[in-house]
Amino acid sequence: MTALETQLTEIVEKEQGQKIIPFLQKLTQEERKSLIPCLSRLEEYYNKFVQLEERTYGTRATSGQHHIIDLAALVIFPLKEFRKHEWGINTAHLNEIAAWHIPTWLDSYFVEGEGKEFGGFYNMDYEILMDWIERGILTVSPSPQTIAGYLVNYIHTTPVLEKRDITINEHIWYLFEYDCGQNWHGQRISLLYIPALHRERKVRPYACTERVFAGNQPELQQEPVQLVCRYVYGTQSQR
Repeated sequence: MTALETQLTEIVEKEQGQKIIPFLQKLTQEERKSLIPCLSRLEEYYNKFVQLEERTYGTRATSGQHHIIDLAALVIFPLKEFRKHEWGINTAHLNEIAAWHIPTWLDSYFVEGEGKEFGGFYNMDYEILMDWIERGILTVSPSPQTIAGYLVNYIHTTPVLEKRDITINEHIWYLFEYDCGQNWHGQRISLLYIPALHRERKVRPYACTERVFAGNQPELQQEPVQLVCRYVYGTQSQR
């Protein structure tokens, strides 16, 4: 076992979480490559399900050890090895290292996960997705359906809807043009102005329009306007 392998193994075994990032930051590309077999062995050992107590089963690793191994995997593993050992990327863990390391395969991994029930990221949401794009962590453009799938959870969160122009100008409409897990059939959708847009004189006061949707295919009754939308069950449009 090399000195680097010994050091990595000790950090995991003794759950020395404070040491893993300084250790990873100092590694050269060749040193990262040399540690792939060692990290693979650690992954297999600590991720194995075993009997912890009577009638209690789980992985050998503590939460702290899982955290250490996850960070190491993001830095050391190429995509092939990452897929083999990891169940997905914890967005909080990637954020811990993003200032100095972004996996070269991250864009490919993200695209592969689009359209699947589990996209490969734990705790991913619209805010994190947009933050990663703005910071250059992700350099690919998510599909409209992917954006809709994350944005639908913020449909009633006005600060998020108002935060970026692209949310109102473009992303909001994806909710009705693509499958986002929300069944709009038979519902009347009210499109109400956002106060921030009104203050900036982008729309006239209390302007509103209405769209009636059959499934996820909108029948446009009027030209789109830059307004926030919210669905109102069984009621008429609020004016």
